[in-house]
Parts: sequence; C-alpha cells; structure tokens
Amino acid sequence: MKKNNYSKRDSIIEYIKDSGIELVKGGDSKAYALIDNQAYPIAGGNFKGRIRQNYYEETQESIDDRTVEEVCNQLIATARFTGKLVEPKIRVAALDVGELEIDLGNEDKACVWVSANGYGIRKSLIQKSIIYNNVLPAAA
Repeated sequence: MKKNNYSKRDSIIEYIKDSGIELVKGGDSKAYALIDNQAYPIAGGNFKGRIRQNYYEETQESIDDRTVEEVCNQLIATARFTGKLVEPKIRVAALDVGELEIDLGNEDKACVWVSANGYGIRKSLIQKSIIYNNVLPAAA
C-alpha cells in the first residue's frame, strides 16, 4: 500500500481495487465484494475484518473504526453506482459437515435442507453463504 501523499482511506481503497476484488451490486440493492468465489456484503463485519487484517499485514499498523467506515462507504457507493448487477439464481450454504441448504429465494427464507439423513423444506438457518458462478448469498 502506498503511503506518500495518500490518506489511509485512499491507500486502502487503491489496494482493494488493485487486488482484483470485484465490487458488485445485488438485486437486493446491497453492495458486495467478490473474493475467492465468496460474496461478502461490504457493510458486513467479515469484510471489515478482512480490511483490517490486510492493512495490518501490509503496513504493520492498525486502522481505526472511522477509516474502515469511510472505506466501506466509498466501496458501497462504487459497487452500487458502477458495479455490475448480479442477480441471484440459486443460493447455497453449507451448515455442518454433511448438511446443505438451497435457498428457494422466497421472502420467508424457505429452503430445501439436504443431509445424509434425508431432506425437507424449512426456514433457512443460513448465517454465511458461498457463491457459485456469480450467485449472491442468501439473506441471513
């Protein structure tokens, strides 16, 4: 990350853009960062944690809450106004070893639950989702 004439905010934003992280918007109007085949809500704690960790690993310095919020606000604006729209088609999440949920995309968060013991339809228990082929995560 560059430090000359750059604020922490600017250097972090430049680093994120240069690192190949894709900023997209979902059909739910939320902003996401696509990293290693996973969609992270930019406003979420997991993404903010990655920003803090990456900045520390690059500079050996901590980053304050205000700077993280400023970075995320700028990235959210970029994703919403210039990011491509990625419409969810199927949302999938692994719960425990041998368990899987396939979100039906309903307002009531209904999903098909599948395990070695059987399957059924229930309200989703998804906390963290993964994406396949630009599919966004189910709402938690």
